[in-house]
Amino acid sequence: MRLLLTILAALFVCAAPTQAQTLKSLMFNSTNGQVVANTGTNVLTFPFYIRIADGAGIESTYSGTSIDFDGEFLNLIGGSAVNILSPNGIGFIHTNSAGATRTNLGLGATNNVVFNHLIAGATNQPAQLLGNIIAQNGTGEELHINSGGFTFYQGTNAGGYFAVEERSIGGGAWIWDSPFTFANPSIAATTRTNLGATVIGNAVFTATNAVAARQALGLQSYTNTLTNSVNDVEIGSTVSNVTIGWTIAPTDATYAVRTLVGASQTNSITNNSSTLARTGLALTSNTTWTLTVGDGLGVTNTATTSVNFLNYMIWGRSTNTTLDNTAIQNLHTNGGGSSRAFATSRARSFTMDGGGQFIFIAYPAGFGSASFTVGGLPNTAFTLTTNSYTNASGYVTNYLLYRTDTIQNGTGINFVVQ
Repeated sequence: MRLLLTILAALFVCAAPTQAQTLKSLMFNSTNGQVVANTGTNVLTFPFYIRIADGAGIESTYSGTSIDFDGEFLNLIGGSAVNILSPNGIGFIHTNSAGATRTNLGLGATNNVVFNHLIAGATNQPAQLLGNIIAQNGTGEELHINSGGFTFYQGTNAGGYFAVEERSIGGGAWIWDSPFTFANPSIAATTRTNLGATVIGNAVFTATNAVAARQALGLQSYTNTLTNSVNDVEIGSTVSNVTIGWTIAPTDATYAVRTLVGASQTNSITNNSSTLARTGLALTSNTTWTLTVGDGLGVTNTATTSVNFLNYMIWGRSTNTTLDNTAIQNLHTNGGGSSRAFATSRARSFTMDGGGQFIFIAYPAGFGSASFTVGGLPNTAFTLTTNSYTNASGYVTNYLLYRTDTIQNGTGINFVVQ
C-alpha cells in the first residue's frame, strides 16, 4: 500500500506541468478545432456554445486583449430571458428587458435626461442633432431648455444658425420664453439688420424695411379705415359730391397694393392717410367704395364705406286725429320728443311728453305691422291707417301710420316699437 501511494504521488507531480501546458495550448487553436502549440497567430475557435458555470466568468489578464465574436453574437441567458451581444449592438428578445435597460441607463420614458452639452457630428449643422433627438414625423413634441439656452456654433464662431429646413420639428413651431443672447455683438447687430430693427434693445422698424421684417416674422397686418362725407340720405334725393377719407396703418409702411374702387372709378392711392373729393356723381342709389391694401405677396385687407338712400321712420304728437302727407312730413317738428331717423326696420324706442295730444308713429309699409310697449307694459290701444306717402325728396311709397287711441298727458313716456 505504501508503494502504491508513492507511485500515485509521483504521477501527480509529473502531470502538473503537463496540465498547465495543455491549458495554455488550448488558448490557441487552428480552425479545424485541434489543439496545437501557441504560435502567436492561431485563433481559438469553438464550433459550439460555451457554457460558463455560475460564479465563473471570462477574464483576461493581458493588457489590451479582447473577446472578438467576428460577426457572430453572444447569448446572455438569465432565466427565461435571452439577450444578445453582437457587433450591431445589444439586442433584446423580450421588450421588458429593453425597457428595464433604458430605465437602468436613465433613458426610460419617465426619466429626465440632462446633458451638459449636445454637439452635432456634422460641421455647420447644429440643428441636425435636434432632428435626431425628436421624431420628425411625430406630433406634439416639445424640447424644454430649463434655465439654460441653446448655443449654436458655426465653425468657431458662437451664435450659429438654424438651417431653413430645420426651422420646425414634427410640423410644430419653436417657442422661446427667454430673450435671444449673442456672444458676439457683431452677430446681434447683423440679426437686428435682418429683422429690420436698427436700435439696440428695441424692436424699432425703419420705414424702408418694416414691411419685409413683419412679413418674415409673420406679423404683417393692416388696419384700414374708410369714411365718406355723406353716409345716409333720404331716398329720392340726388348726391353729386362725396369726399372719401382713409387711413392705412401702419402709416410708416410702403404697400404694393393700395386701390380705391367706387362710383364707377378706380383710384390708385399714394398716401397712407388722405382724402379724395368726387364731384359730379349724380348718385340716386346705394353706392359703396372699397379700399384694398396688400403687400403683393397675397396678404390683403379691405375696408368699405357707403352712401345709403333710406326712408325715415317718423314719430311725434298732434291734436289732430288724422294726418295728411304734409303733416306726416312735419310730424318730427312738433316738440315733446318728436323726431325722425333713417331706418331699415320698424324696431325703435323713444321717449315722448304727451302734452295732452295724440302720439303718432309712421314708417314704410314694407317693414310690416308693429306691436307696442308703452311705459313698460304691452299696449294695443293704437289705430292703424295706411297712407300713400311722398317724402320731401319726391319719393312715393306706402307708410303705416299708428295713432294712440287716447291723448297722452304724461312726461317721459317710453315707447318701444317691435
